[in-house]
Amino acid sequence: MPANIVEGFRRQHIKDSIRFYNQADPSLEELKYHLLLMKDLEYIREDQYQQVLASTEEVGKLLRACLESS
Repeated sequence: MPANIVEGFRRQHIKDSIRFYNQADPSLEELKYHLLLMKDLEYIREDQYQQVLASTEEVGKLLRACLESS
């Protein structure tokens, strides 16, 4: 997901940038699934899960705001 955002940012044309930002959004959802799996398998504690999940929600808001303003 971060690689898609960075690659989109470095593009010279807004249409190219938006394409990469759109690719980042499903990757963010995939990350949320992996976090849930880590919690279920007890690789991380509930409080750690909640903290990182909150961060992913913030990133999602920023990403969607960026897409809406384009």
